[in-house]
Amino acid sequence: MERNYEKCSHYIKQATEKGADMVCLPEHFAFHDKHSIRNNMTFNTSQPEALDLILDRYKMLALNNRVWLSLGCFPEVELDKNTDTMNYFNTHYIVNADGAVVSKYRKMHLFDT
Repeated sequence: MERNYEKCSHYIKQATEKGADMVCLPEHFAFHDKHSIRNNMTFNTSQPEALDLILDRYKMLALNNRVWLSLGCFPEVELDKNTDTMNYFNTHYIVNADGAVVSKYRKMHLFDT
C-alpha cells in the first residue's frame, strides 16, 4: 500500500503542476497488487480503522495539492445489524480541494449471482 501511495502522490503532484483541477484514480488504486479483492476485504475486516487511515492520507493529498480527487474504489465491509451478516461494498469517494469527502457511492451488488 505504501508503494501505491507514493506513486499516487507523485502522479497527483505532477498532474496539479500541469494545471489539473481534478485527478481520477482507478478502481482499487490503494490496494492493487497480486492479491484478489477478497484478500483486500479480509484486510479491511480485520482492521476496520485501516480504511479511515488510508482515506485520511488521500484527503491530505487533495488539500496539500489543492485538487479534487476521484478515489477509484475501496473495499469495505460492514455488519448488517438486522441480519447479523457481513455486507461487502466497493466504495468510490470524491474529495474536494479542501480535503473533504463530498460524495460517496457504494456498489452494492458485487457478488450477486
